[in-house]
Amino acid sequence: MPKERGLTPESFELLLAWLNPDRDKAGEKYGAVRHRLVLFFNRRGCLESEMLADRTINRVAVKLPGLADRYQGDPAYYFYGVAKKVLHEYLRDEQQKTKRQPPPTQPARTEAQLVCVEECIERLPPRKRRIFEEYFYRDEAGREELADEEGCSMNALRIRVHRVRVELEACVEECVKRKGVP
Repeated sequence: MPKERGLTPESFELLLAWLNPDRDKAGEKYGAVRHRLVLFFNRRGCLESEMLADRTINRVAVKLPGLADRYQGDPAYYFYGVAKKVLHEYLRDEQQKTKRQPPPTQPARTEAQLVCVEECIERLPPRKRRIFEEYFYRDEAGREELADEEGCSMNALRIRVHRVRVELEACVEECVKRKGVP
């Protein structure tokens, strides 16, 4: 994001004059616009809403010398137009930050570990094995059918699959220890 210039006393005075010729009303309008900008950024999930609202106000203030005489209409609308651009830049920068972070690494599965997984699945009783395999093979609608076939709710099916998974994880861990795989 480009480096922002702060409000100078002169630019703040110009901003207030643009909002309303009456200084008290201009101050109220400034507070209302800033409050609405903070809400605008909050509603869009920005963690730095107040900073983004101030950035928006600063950008408008910087453009005011060439804008104040030719802009017609409620100044609040101009602020919202600038706020949309500030939001776009913020989201782009946040996306770039997450792209720069390396994904969490997971240890690679060795051939022996995969053999243990297959062995443990083979050891499961037929009904448990079928439920486990079908659950991960099917989409959401298919899982609802599976729950109906089993005569249980979706939540009960999820619990059953979770229990089988815990059982499998323990089996695989023991198998890997037995085979001396790191």
